[in-house]
Amino acid sequence: MWAGAVEMFVAAAVLAGLGFIETLRGWLRRSLNARIVGIASLVMALYYAARAVLLPLLGPSDAVFSTGFGPAEATLVNLGLIVLGTVSLSMLQMERFRRPGLNIPSDSEADGLLADDRFRTLAEVWLRRAMRDQTTIALVLVELANIDEINLAFGRGLGDHAIRVMGRLALGDAPAASLVGRLSRRRFAVLFPMDDEDDARVVAERINGDALTSPIDDADRFRVATYIGITSTRAAGSRYDELLETAEAVLDLAIDSGRPGTIEYAA
Repeated sequence: MWAGAVEMFVAAAVLAGLGFIETLRGWLRRSLNARIVGIASLVMALYYAARAVLLPLLGPSDAVFSTGFGPAEATLVNLGLIVLGTVSLSMLQMERFRRPGLNIPSDSEADGLLADDRFRTLAEVWLRRAMRDQTTIALVLVELANIDEINLAFGRGLGDHAIRVMGRLALGDAPAASLVGRLSRRRFAVLFPMDDEDDARVVAERINGDALTSPIDDADRFRVATYIGITSTRAAGSRYDELLETAEAVLDLAIDSGRPGTIEYAA
């Protein structure tokens, strides 16, 4: 019955431990649902680590092992953690799909904005050149803060128009030598060489200011608001994925503040 049990317990502990570590990375570390999943994974990792140690040490017939770590007890622990983890993962998945707004209009590049895949390709080329020439590259992520409210109050048509206006603002306010892309329905990115530490913040503040002063419709019923996250190759390195992950992390800090217009900077 117990043949290979120790190896299985060790594997389960390692897998659960890796799951716990993953919840500490990126935007997950600021999600309540991710914290719940992480705690459940940590409890499972510790429990199975204890089973792996106590089984060969005490034996399956020992009263301590059979009372707290036997098959029946392990089943109860597993069921409890699985129910908790499943509910939290479902909520986490919903949260994930709410955050970026995954439906990207197909006319991104027709508006002068690079689509996500094209932006990534060109950004990686720029970053390789910047690493060669020891040039600092800034990445500014801009997220529409109130697009859900606009869609609810004025309809999806005006919401789409607000997104197009935001794209034009990002293009107009970006430095001359820059890449401007739409990474998702509500998220834009500006990548450009940075000569001074304040360059990226100046661009972000210009975008923020223009968003608040630009009417979206003829009746001037509403304006768009933004959250902005900034990083650079000095803070995140020259790999695109690392640069984007760092920018997303500081953007999440801005979003979590709940105050549109907030700018967060990864120095």
